[in-house]
Amino acid sequence: MSAPDDEWSLTLLRALSLAPERVTDIEAWHRHIPFAFALVALLRPRVLVELGTHKGDSYCAFCQSASIFDTGTRCHAVDTWAGDAHAGLYGPEVLADLRAHHDPRYGAFSRLMQMRFDEALAHFDDGSVDLLHIDGLHTYEAVRHDFLGWKPKLSARGGAVPRHQRTHRRFRRAPAVARAVRGARGL
Repeated sequence: MSAPDDEWSLTLLRALSLAPERVTDIEAWHRHIPFAFALVALLRPRVLVELGTHKGDSYCAFCQSASIFDTGTRCHAVDTWAGDAHAGLYGPEVLADLRAHHDPRYGAFSRLMQMRFDEALAHFDDGSVDLLHIDGLHTYEAVRHDFLGWKPKLSARGGAVPRHQRTHRRFRRAPAVARAVRGARGL
């Protein structure tokens, strides 16, 4: 192996061995946290945006990796923190709990933006987002709308990570997510 390959492999191993600092009762993201660690450590995005954060397990994993690996990433979580059809409705205590964990650890490079996804578009220049994590409402229409709205914001080195896994009881699988992204990309 060459030196860059060795460095890449060591970074990957280190990322995959991290223990998350935030693990809530929302288990859907727990098994994906090592992927979040590795993604940020290896891609070193300049700007990361998460659409749909809820209690913050995935978002805090992205931030934890950015902090540990000193990537210089500016992180942004966008959510109303009011809930939706698949997460259910919830009150301000969810955001307050997330802020109590997030702000002292990641506040220097991360923002929790309490607003709708479309409202947040005005806060980002076209071509500025290196990594977009789409984890909002998992219907075809919602994911397609989010992807198409945010697509101009992606940088030349950017990519979107749509969330399509087992979700809450009412949504056993979310194949609409993959279908929406394929359709929006013309695949």
